[in-house]
Amino acid sequence: MFLEKIVNVRREKVIKAQKKIPFGEMRKMAEEQVSHRLPLSLSQALLTEKAKRKVGIIAEIKKASPSKGLLREQFDPVAIARGYAKSGAVAISVLTEEDYFLGSPDHLRAVRTVVSLPLLRKDFIIDPYQIYEAKVLGADAVLLIAALLEKEEIKEMINITESLGLEALVEAHNLTEAEKALAAGARLIGINNRDLRTFVTDINVSLELASFLKEAGVVMVSESGIKNKEEIKALMVAGYHGVLIGETLVKASDPGQALEVLLA
Repeated sequence: MFLEKIVNVRREKVIKAQKKIPFGEMRKMAEEQVSHRLPLSLSQALLTEKAKRKVGIIAEIKKASPSKGLLREQFDPVAIARGYAKSGAVAISVLTEEDYFLGSPDHLRAVRTVVSLPLLRKDFIIDPYQIYEAKVLGADAVLLIAALLEKEEIKEMINITESLGLEALVEAHNLTEAEKALAAGARLIGINNRDLRTFVTDINVSLELASFLKEAGVVMVSESGIKNKEEIKALMVAGYHGVLIGETLVKASDPGQALEVLLA
């Protein structure tokens, strides 16, 4: 199963990373960053756009995906980030997972130097070490996937995230996972329209969970498989504060221009 495979790979990567920079050292570096740079709030950015009746798009930078393979041959994360910022992205999501998405922590570090938007570290986070690392790389938010973590683990990771001035976007794919995210204290919840077990995408997943999330009073994001303005409008009408779009943008010849079209 894909999820089990990727979790095992990430565990190995974390062990290797800690041999280079031990846990205590990474935590110290992250804690020092707290006073050096004020983080940018992803939640606030989304709420501000919603208040203006505008679409909040978190534009994603990724080179490949396990379901579609290579998405973009001419891949320049910095150029893509600049295009997104210029075209009106509310935030940028950067894939840092190396094996299946051909991402890199270096992509996040490089993007941080050229944009002043909130940055989301998109990865399969299974260890607090990765959260401290995200802070050091310049992230403002991290993705936590409810399917990979127990409720208590999510709770602990949210606490670490918030202690660093970051936010956790807790991702769910169904009601059970959304309830788990809420019970763990999530205030920013992303609904992944893609089933990570089958890779099938369906935006009805987000639409069906909208009323539950609205009632919970959380900031709501719909992720994956969103291709056009009609789908974005349906999600915003349902109560979502923002949408995360990757594949549709990075497959375009000019990702920034593709974003402009969706926002027009």
